[in-house]
Amino acid sequence: MPVRKMVALSISLFLMMCLPALSTSEKKLLRSQDRVEIEQLMWEYIQALDSHDVEAFVNKFTIDGEFRSRDSTAKGRDSLKKMVMDTWKKMDIANKNGQKKPHMYHVVTNHHIEFIDKLMCDIMHIGWVC
Repeated sequence: MPVRKMVALSISLFLMMCLPALSTSEKKLLRSQDRVEIEQLMWEYIQALDSHDVEAFVNKFTIDGEFRSRDSTAKGRDSLKKMVMDTWKKMDIANKNGQKKPHMYHVVTNHHIEFIDKLMCDIMHIGWVC
């Protein structure tokens, strides 16, 4: 076994044996902090949309981030940007044609955050009003 792999394995084993496992209360605290951070991120998404800051909106997503709704799906920052810009363009055209479309104000309510594993969660919105 090469020396690097042996050192890496030794360090990993040492850390596993020496670092205490998180207690149940510590896990709950971390999970609560995760929820707060996710809720803050959702607020930042809608603030970016409602202030027409497409760059801020797409930069809240990872490079391969995905937005899904019942009407559309966009994956990746370029696709997300196109989705938002197309929506705003449709609204502008409708306004110019006399179909007054009000400014969007998003409100997120009744969300449910389900943690699937350490790195993934699913967020369901019972009501997302705009």
